Amino acid sequence: MAAIANTTKALEALKAEYAFGEREFADGAELVAYVAELDVIVQEARDIKGFYKNKLAVISSQKSRAARQERIEKALALLEREEAAHANAK
Repeated sequence: MAAIANTTKALEALKAEYAFGEREFADGAELVAYVAELDVIVQEARDIKGFYKNKLAVISSQKSRAARQERIEKALALLEREEAAHANAK
């Protein structure tokens, strides 16, 4: 959770900085360092998103599996009732 908080703070700081307009850099090296810092922040955000996206996929799969199992159980119960009704009809 600390990574999320740190990334969120970094993104908020970047938004606030961007709201003031274009940033001036003393030289190309400073610009390169700034862009590298942005790359790190973006990658951290992507990693966090990927983690939660995978977690959502697992939850979705579990729900799908549970729903499938429920349908199978209902179908088996219906089959048992039909077999019992057929046996009683004889």
